[in-house]
Amino acid sequence: MTPPTYTQFAEHHLKPLLPCLIHGLTEGWGATSRWRDNEGLLKVEAIRSELDALDVTVHDSGGTAPVSRSMVDFLDQLTAGERVYAKDVHLQRAAGHSTSKTFYECPDIFKDDYLDFYLTRPSAHSHDSGDDYRFLYLGAPGTRTLLHRDVVASHSWSANVCGWKRWWLVRPVDLHLATSRDGEIVRDLFAPDDPAWPNLAQARDTAITVDQPPGSTIFVPSGWFHQVLNLGRSPVPHDPYTGMLQGTHPGNQAVLSINQNWFNAWCLVDIARNLIAEHHRSAHAIRDLLDDGIVEAGEPFRKVVEEVTKANTGLDALTFWSIVHYRIRNQHIYPASAAYRPPTEIEASMIRQVCALWNEEEELRDGLPEVTAIVSAVEALLD
Repeated sequence: MTPPTYTQFAEHHLKPLLPCLIHGLTEGWGATSRWRDNEGLLKVEAIRSELDALDVTVHDSGGTAPVSRSMVDFLDQLTAGERVYAKDVHLQRAAGHSTSKTFYECPDIFKDDYLDFYLTRPSAHSHDSGDDYRFLYLGAPGTRTLLHRDVVASHSWSANVCGWKRWWLVRPVDLHLATSRDGEIVRDLFAPDDPAWPNLAQARDTAITVDQPPGSTIFVPSGWFHQVLNLGRSPVPHDPYTGMLQGTHPGNQAVLSINQNWFNAWCLVDIARNLIAEHHRSAHAIRDLLDDGIVEAGEPFRKVVEEVTKANTGLDALTFWSIVHYRIRNQHIYPASAAYRPPTEIEASMIRQVCALWNEEEELRDGLPEVTAIVSAVEALLD
């Protein structure tokens, strides 16, 4: 689709939480003009020149543990034809927060972003710590990311600068097909048949398959599990069982994308429900600490549970509610203009729903008084 208006995007994708592929959002980006040649291939030496100071986490196709390497060493592997993938590369470490626009500009329809607004607040120094969710991904053809849901159950947008990707998107209503009887979600949609996942073939068949060309941006809504394969310069066939392409490929056929995780009022209820469910799962998992008297009941136990929840999901209740509170309290400096966010009353209504969810959770409400105080402050700001 061509770039929609915000109203179209909100009505057809944000509100119902449905994915889409959008063309034309990367025009004018520095990354597009400097890192992609006239044939659409990666300009490896341009990356080497601009990002040589970065360290990256490198994954290979053999399933070994990821390792940290310099960007220069990673590019040497890539140009040698090795099937390697640098994931979650923080561009701000190379450019600094104030100059990040030299690489790309967040499209207007995605600027309503509570998460980035909070993490880049003046007191956060997130560009120094790397605690942001704005990433570069660079991988050889055949590299992939296995089935997952994005961090903190957020939305994500991913723009291909060079190369094609193939996505398999699992509708939330179909996730049970990829889930074992014990509640474990399969890591790979193309894993060999296993009695533990008797409906895996049906999960593959019902997944939405999207081939994403260079210059396009995919929106993956909150809660959608997905698996991704780097295809290279064209949407060529792949091995359906391993998801891997065969042979080696020149480094300039690598796939480069810029991704951002984000959330706003449209998905707050889903994120809050996920966070509450994760809290209860974590509490059940460490219940022995309470039963054995290692941790006291009430607030001490709930704080330990929160630590486990954050380790598992990247978010805890205190951070979540601090993000919401910061957004409402700083309306006057919020970067998304009124044209690119919900009307004030609709946004307030969605936030009130999340407050009500918290207040219904007696154990959390009473066991985490610091968080409940922030919820009350949010409610007061909405009145």
